[in-house]
Formats: sequence, structure tokens, C-alpha cells
Amino acid sequence: MDCKENKLCLGIDLGTTSVKTCLIGGDNMEILHSISKPSHADIQSDIGTKGSEQDPILILKTLKQCLESIPAAQKQLIDTICITGQMHGVMLWSEQAVKQKFDTLFEDIEGDNSRNLEGDNSSKETSNLYTWQDQRCSSEFCHLFQNLTLTYHCQQDMDVPLCYG
Repeated sequence: MDCKENKLCLGIDLGTTSVKTCLIGGDNMEILHSISKPSHADIQSDIGTKGSEQDPILILKTLKQCLESIPAAQKQLIDTICITGQMHGVMLWSEQAVKQKFDTLFEDIEGDNSRNLEGDNSSKETSNLYTWQDQRCSSEFCHLFQNLTLTYHCQQDMDVPLCYG
């Protein structure tokens, strides 16, 4: 990663248990600001202990808190943003609902129009986030894909195995 002169790089990690942000800059990539906050996003799964689900709104609320902790003067200098997240999570969403909410998403998190931030996903604009720790698939089901060699073609002219990542 190469930040331009007088510009800063923001790293964001949306992890399973916490959200972390780190602002770096300068010739030696000095850490200028760093914060880690637990998301407290785990919610009860409807399948019991085999399920591992999180409320994505709580994760976004935690991200907003991390981003708000960055001094305004430094925010103006951010040139590059790198994002990473938990491994193998799945979330479904309504394309139409996401398009309608995208511009005001962070405002809605704190406003009266947001979904209940205690984990009530009744609006169904998104599913819960099913984490990499979810165990609802049987080993028999997973073995169905063991010898599957289908690939899909990416824009960068490379084949990626089906179900990768």
C-alpha cells in the first residue's frame, strides 16, 4: 500500500467480534490513529447452538463509532481505504431496499427509522449475517461439493473456484 504525499490510508477490519480502524501515513507508514471496539452483534439463532448469526446494523453502528473517533482534520486527508472482514460470512439483502437506504445508511442507524438495535431483524432489508462459525450444513451436504470443479470468470481474466472464499 502506498499513500500519496500528505495523504493518509485508512484500514478497516469488520471482524467477528470487533471492528477495528487504523489510520496510517507518512513515509514510514506511521500509525496516527487506531481503535478497536467490540460489536456485540451476536444474536440468538433460530436453529439454536449450531447457528452463528450477527445483526449487521450493530456492526455498522460500531464502524460508525470507530470512524467518528478519527479527528476531522485527518479525515480530510484520507486517500486510500482498505477493508477486510471475517472469513466466509454470508448476508442476503434486498437490492431495492439497499439502493433506497444507501445514501442515508449512517443517519438511519441512530435515527428513529432504524431497525431495533437490540437484534430485531424484522425489517428484512437484510438477513442476519451468518458467520464462518455457523454449523447448519451437514458434512454430507458439504461433501457434495468436494469434487466440483466449476469456476466462474472474473473481470481480471482469472478463474475462481465455485464456493471460494
